Amino acid sequence: MRSSETELETSKRSGLAKKLSFAAVPLIFVAVIAWATVGKTSRVFAGQPAPDFSAVSFDGNQVSLSDFRGRPVFVNFWASWCIPCIEEAPDLRAAHEEFSSTDVIFLGVNSEDLKDDAEQYLLRHELEYTNVRDASGEISSRYGVRAYPESFFIARDGTVADVVYGPMTAAELRARINDLLSEPGS
Repeated sequence: MRSSETELETSKRSGLAKKLSFAAVPLIFVAVIAWATVGKTSRVFAGQPAPDFSAVSFDGNQVSLSDFRGRPVFVNFWASWCIPCIEEAPDLRAAHEEFSSTDVIFLGVNSEDLKDDAEQYLLRHELEYTNVRDASGEISSRYGVRAYPESFFIARDGTVADVVYGPMTAAELRARINDLLSEPGS
């Protein structure tokens, strides 16, 4: 009799453990999601106003996004240690050169980086358009940037026309900039 009582007791405990583990799964899922989003701002999407920001460029000038109101702006968030950013850099340089006779503004935002590493990155990749340093991460946070590179195409009226999460090919970049330039008011 002792053996069957022990088996019954073990079976009850096992059933209770299974019930508790199944109940814990949704709680763990919710906890993980909450942890991942704590301190994160929401992303900026196409059609929304582009959050204004001011920062010092790597050449020492104060730059504000609002300075370029009325002109299309390409904003690229990057970091020197980011492999996709490194791969994308030659295409950004080429696009900047290709569109230099237009009124589109190229603006890089460096985040989560050491200043010396970022400066070396700009020199190595010959990126001559304006780049600012987001040392505090405030600009990236305002845009909801979660990975690098992320790019925002801002229309003349200050709204976000398009967003790209991850690297772009030269053809994709060219097409999106042409779309910006062809918007009304261009």
